[in-house]
Amino acid sequence: MKIEKIEIYGYGKWTQKSFSNFQEMQVFLGQNEAGKSTLASFIHTMFFGFPSRRKKDTNTYEPKKGERYGGRLTLSGTRYGKVTIERIKNRDRDRATLTHENGSQEVVENLSRYLLGVDRSTYDDLYTFQIDRLLNLRDVKKEELNRYLLGVGTSGSELLLNVADSYQKDALKSFKPSGRRPELNQKLIQAEELWAKLQVAKQKNDNYQTFLLQAAKIKEKLEMNQDSLTHLEEENRSLSEAIRLNDYYQEWLQLNKIIEAVDTSFLPADAAKRWERLQTQMSDDFKKMSALNAYLQEEKKHYASFEHLEWYQTHQPEWQSLKNEVNKVSNLFTKEYALTNQLHQEEADLVAYKRQHGLGDEISILDADQEAEIKQLLEEEEHLQADINLVSQGIAQSDAELETLEKRIKEVEGNQENGKNRPQETKKIRKQPILWGLALLALLVAFMYPDLRIYTIAVAVFMIVLSVLPVKEKTPTEAYIAQETLASRLRDLKEDEEAAQERLLHYLNDQERLEMEQSQVRQSQKSWLEAAHYPSDFSLRRILEENPAAHLDRLERKLTQTVTQLEETELAIVDWYTRTAFIRKHFQLEYLDSKAFFERFADLYGRLEIEGTKAKNSAEKISDLKAEQQEIQKQLDANHEKRNELLENAHVSNEAEFYQLIQAKEDQVKQKQRRDFLAEQLEGKEALLARYPDKKRAINKLETNKEKLLALQTKRTQMQEEEVSLRHEILVLEEGGTYSSLLQEYAILETELREMIIDWGKKMVAAEWLENTLRHGKENRLPMILEDMNDYFSRLTQAAYKQIIFQKSGLKIRHQDNTVYEPFELSQGTIEQLYIAMRFAFIKNTADIANLPILIDDGFVNFDQERKNTVYQLLNELSETVQVFFFTFDQRIREKFSEDEISMLN
Repeated sequence: MKIEKIEIYGYGKWTQKSFSNFQEMQVFLGQNEAGKSTLASFIHTMFFGFPSRRKKDTNTYEPKKGERYGGRLTLSGTRYGKVTIERIKNRDRDRATLTHENGSQEVVENLSRYLLGVDRSTYDDLYTFQIDRLLNLRDVKKEELNRYLLGVGTSGSELLLNVADSYQKDALKSFKPSGRRPELNQKLIQAEELWAKLQVAKQKNDNYQTFLLQAAKIKEKLEMNQDSLTHLEEENRSLSEAIRLNDYYQEWLQLNKIIEAVDTSFLPADAAKRWERLQTQMSDDFKKMSALNAYLQEEKKHYASFEHLEWYQTHQPEWQSLKNEVNKVSNLFTKEYALTNQLHQEEADLVAYKRQHGLGDEISILDADQEAEIKQLLEEEEHLQADINLVSQGIAQSDAELETLEKRIKEVEGNQENGKNRPQETKKIRKQPILWGLALLALLVAFMYPDLRIYTIAVAVFMIVLSVLPVKEKTPTEAYIAQETLASRLRDLKEDEEAAQERLLHYLNDQERLEMEQSQVRQSQKSWLEAAHYPSDFSLRRILEENPAAHLDRLERKLTQTVTQLEETELAIVDWYTRTAFIRKHFQLEYLDSKAFFERFADLYGRLEIEGTKAKNSAEKISDLKAEQQEIQKQLDANHEKRNELLENAHVSNEAEFYQLIQAKEDQVKQKQRRDFLAEQLEGKEALLARYPDKKRAINKLETNKEKLLALQTKRTQMQEEEVSLRHEILVLEEGGTYSSLLQEYAILETELREMIIDWGKKMVAAEWLENTLRHGKENRLPMILEDMNDYFSRLTQAAYKQIIFQKSGLKIRHQDNTVYEPFELSQGTIEQLYIAMRFAFIKNTADIANLPILIDDGFVNFDQERKNTVYQLLNELSETVQVFFFTFDQRIREKFSEDEISMLN
């Protein structure tokens, strides 16, 4: 036998609740107050009746919300096929209404014959497992424990056989085929005797039969009247039922129209969850997008805070070009400084050389003609000098007499020779306090303004050098006058000596002539020097040997070259400085010269590079944020596409219509549940409702029938009065009422006899069925039960005990060390395991006789996990033969059974 479906109208916390699709092993999982015990009690109530209100501390599970108290079970595998048991409190005196597959119904007082002869106590003892029943083992006295275990566990089939024996004994007490003392035997004898007396009494009066015929006719009319009444009453009941169910029927029809009006077949079962999941994902994505937008705006503000970035990026090529030339420009400044110093030095050298030699700017380099002219003049001078020397020697020789005069002449001549050399120039250092003051002021500026330090120091050095440069000062030249004076004196001496030395006159004249020629030559040299712009102290030989114009030219060309290089360097610097105008303008540094700006350039470039790096990082963050936004946007687009796909598949155009469709589907589920519930209420009533579809007409017909019924009842009363009158005449004809009393006595006896025979037949049939059912397996069933008991008990105790021994003296247990124990010597846990093993073994091996569903309401809560696992294995094995309903709160049960075998209660 298997429970196929549970339908609860109202029972405890459950109202209008259905359970179906049960497995052979069905677990009901839920926390405390989830309704597990309520559901188990409901199944028990459907089998054996409602809990009694008279018992104290008994939960009757009456619904609190005004629903009908009761419900129904659908069973399969019974002797009568598939049946439905329905119980509703206060309907049919709480008896069960049994509905067969063919639609026929019957109200049953006791369901035992439909439950394979198992009554409430037997079901509680064998098929119900509750923690309180295991706890009751603790209350069983030790001396009664053996008997208790034997009575409940091993001889469960004996309980059924005892029932059969009890039926048979009760039947034999009532009737024996050859007996006379049983009550039914005596009643049969009494009925035969009374029948004989009644036949004799009937023949005593001729009119008796006539009255009897009349009475029979009236009785027939009364029966016809009764048939009419019964027909009307049945029709009225049908009308009342049709009127009562009409609202249900109309609601059922309306629900059909509503359900058929909206086609939700194309809407997936999880459409709402998918939509909500998409909505949640999109909401999360929108939040992320909003957060990213905020981050992006902040980062953009940060990026915009780089005030020079855009300008720098616009001019980055120029900046890079200028940056690439930094080393070159630095070298230019170094070169400029070196060239400036070199220029100053070369200018100083040029000025010094000119001052040293008294050269002017007009002198020029000797050409070939000039060089030949100088050589000629020098040769003439040399020739004249040679002649003079010869004359001087003649004079010396001739003027031996006049030593004094000669000495004086020699002295004069010596003076003449000395006069040929230009008087030495004197150098005087000009100390100019103004220049020293300016140098000191420049140094102070250098210390006050570091950016101008190089230039101010250079100025200071220049002032100091300028202040100490020597200045040549020439003394007046009297060479010519001196020479002329000496010559005059010499002539005077010679004239004075003419008298003394006439021989010397010739020499002196020659000497004078030669000296004159020499003087002319020298005058020519001087004229040439003057024409060539040489100082008067220069000689042609010196010019020829030293060539100061060439040296001066070299100095000037070197100076010119240095000036050119300096100008080129300065032009390059100016070019670079000019190309930096956009920078100086942007940073408002136009006041800085090239050197000062160059010193600031690296710092500016570094600042811009740092700003550029920060900006780049910021730009990368912005790019990453935008990329992340794009990814989220892709997800949003994908989810939006999925939403559109859901809308398209649902044949709706917007979200509101989609929600309406989902709501319609959800409503449709409830409507279908309501329709199915109404269909169950209307099941078997289709013909009745089709016959009376209009409630108003049915009410009118019911009123009409009530009038007809009233008329029939009135006519029946009249016929009953006529029957009473005839019965009176029959009684008058009966002598002393003998026939009447006999007839009455016989009728009473007939009724009693019929009831006794029915009761005897029931007992005989039940006893025979139970005995025949049990007898075919009784001979070989006990060994299998014992085998399974030992196996189950060994597994539950983890092989600590290996055998259960049944003896005339009682039940004993053999330990694995062969020690034998009485049940009361075992621990409480071991007794519970023994009890479970015996119950399971009996249920398994009697499943072919009575395979009722097993109800287990957390019966193993005190077992440790290992023993629980063993019990779960046994339940799986047991479910192969009987249906098992296991109610528990243990969430670890999920690890032991599949999802199909678990029903969640909440």
